[in-house]
Amino acid sequence: MDEDSWENVSFVEYDEREKKTLKHKYFINIHKLLYIYKIIKETLPINNNFISIQASDFNRYKLIQSLVKENNPLLKNIIIFLTMINYNMQARICFILENSITSFIQTEFSSIQAIKKKYDYEVIGLNHFFDLTDLTYLYSKKNSFKITDGIKECFYKLFTNKFDSPRIRNNCFIEMDNNFLNKIPNSVNKLKKHPFYVIESILHPSFIIWPKRNVVGYFKGEKVFLKKDIKKLLTENQWRIQGKKLKDDIPYRIHNDKKLYAYWQVEDVCIKTFSDKMIMDYFHPNFLPLDSFYSKNEYSEEVALYLNLDYRKAMTGFLNRMPFIKGIFIKKSHEKIFNETLNEFIFYKNIELNHEKNVRIFSTWDMFVKKAKRFLEIKKSIG
Repeated sequence: MDEDSWENVSFVEYDEREKKTLKHKYFINIHKLLYIYKIIKETLPINNNFISIQASDFNRYKLIQSLVKENNPLLKNIIIFLTMINYNMQARICFILENSITSFIQTEFSSIQAIKKKYDYEVIGLNHFFDLTDLTYLYSKKNSFKITDGIKECFYKLFTNKFDSPRIRNNCFIEMDNNFLNKIPNSVNKLKKHPFYVIESILHPSFIIWPKRNVVGYFKGEKVFLKKDIKKLLTENQWRIQGKKLKDDIPYRIHNDKKLYAYWQVEDVCIKTFSDKMIMDYFHPNFLPLDSFYSKNEYSEEVALYLNLDYRKAMTGFLNRMPFIKGIFIKKSHEKIFNETLNEFIFYKNIELNHEKNVRIFSTWDMFVKKAKRFLEIKKSIG
């Protein structure tokens, strides 16, 4: 059993209206991050020879602050942040994603500033590696804000474009954050938001802790576990969609009349050959028969019929509650001749389609020219 796998877990069930509100708020925050990205991209650091000759990072930081004359607080902090990076200084700028975005700067010698203040909005940090991190748990009363890999990649590429020289490798903020995150929270609400720790009593019934040997502490007498040890229980159909079948008929738990099974109660689906039915399930690669291969090309069935090959249609899912068929299964013994014929079929099919397209274009122009001639004849006859 993969006892240490990671799964994203939601601890609170929201109604539909609440989900829409949260989704709307999430996209607003994404737009705010893109706005920050735009400002950073268009902003240049300060270059001043006096910064280089300062004896310590603290003195350089104070000098940079005095050199920036920008009145806009957000833009001023961004200029300070970029200038510090330009002079190989460790820095992190934290953005509070309120209606009018605000920010504060952390350094290796003043890194705990504002740590005791809790904001009413999500907080995102950008360090001297342009690594985006969610600091909401540390600085805010809100739930965590998930930053997508795409957004992180955008900021990292921006960093490499702005600063192509080698940067410092140390990151003092990792240790600083861990000093706070490694403390077990003192309230249930904080535990629900904590990125690392969880207690079993706050989990939805469809989630469990496994393995239970990794106890990291106690909260009011209850064992505290790592969130990475949370596992989701699924119904038989849910496991089937993931390419699994039951090997234990006794469910781990029954919730709302649904039988839920743990991951050690299932095994991979293994299908040896075609079934008697023309349509076979293909929700997961495990559903591919061992003696067959899958072809998803739109002309696959037509070619199989042309070659008089035995095949099965693949149902990959449902669309509007109706089975969705895409592709076919074919025996591996026919793979070479099938693929060669399919490639030839596609080649000549494209020629045919291009010819039909050209015929339609010529027909349209011919009709247009005839109408134009007719219009000129009528205009000439009228005088």
